[in-house]
Amino acid sequence: MQIETTFHNTAAIHTILTERIDAGNAETVRKAIGESIRSGHNRLVLDLSRVKFMDSTGVGAIFSTLKTLDGKGDMVLCCVAAELMGLLKLTRMDRVFGIYPTTAEGLAAVQVT
Repeated sequence: MQIETTFHNTAAIHTILTERIDAGNAETVRKAIGESIRSGHNRLVLDLSRVKFMDSTGVGAIFSTLKTLDGKGDMVLCCVAAELMGLLKLTRMDRVFGIYPTTAEGLAAVQVT
């Protein structure tokens, strides 16, 4: 699985470059995002524009990275496909994460003013 990461000040944008986040690669996602947190980036944007499927393991991996922040930062999702939005609503993750239509809006949401 490939994850492209770019940085803007204290924010990290992680773009998942695969169509699935599932039991086979969820740990890779969790580790990549966790590495950004350990490197001091506590404002995270997860770009899901290419992801068409996510299972409960994927949801758990994303949620666990939010818990890693321990209230000392923020993580938002952006570019969420309609297929994923149903899952996020079903699991009520749409109430946990800010969800934005574009990467720029997600980045603006996590920037410290």
